[in-house]
This record gives sequence, structure tokens and C-alpha cells, in this order.
Amino acid sequence: AIGAILGIGLIFRAYQIGQASQVAVFEYSALIFGPFFAWILIGQQVNLTQILGIILITIAGSLIALRSIKNIN
Repeated sequence: AIGAILGIGLIFRAYQIGQASQVAVFEYSALIFGPFFAWILIGQQVNLTQILGIILITIAGSLIALRSIKNIN
């Protein structure tokens, strides 16, 4: 419970000091790392739906990051 509260607090702080579009990319990364750690730590199988979701989140995050870089230049 303490870890969850700490994580939410850090995400809240990130939204205060960063751009929402960039912070959201990192917030959604939990959906990528969650199944990965479940697979590593407890041997849970990753199904096709999860793999497709991970791929879509990765593509969307990459597009947002590239767009942010273009806007800076």
C-alpha cells in the first residue's frame, strides 16, 4: 500500500512539473511493465491480447515522443 501511495504521489508531482503529454507516456508504461514483471516474477503467461496492447502503447508513446521533439526544434 505504501508503494502505491508513493507511486501515485510521484505521478501527481510529475504532472505538476512536466508536460501532460510526456508524463502520460510514462504513466501508460505500467501497462507494458506489469505483464513483463508478472511473467518474470510469477511465471504468468502473456497472451496475444496483452502483446498487441503492449505494441500499440509502444507505438503511441514513440509517436508522442517524436512529435514533442519536432515541436521543440
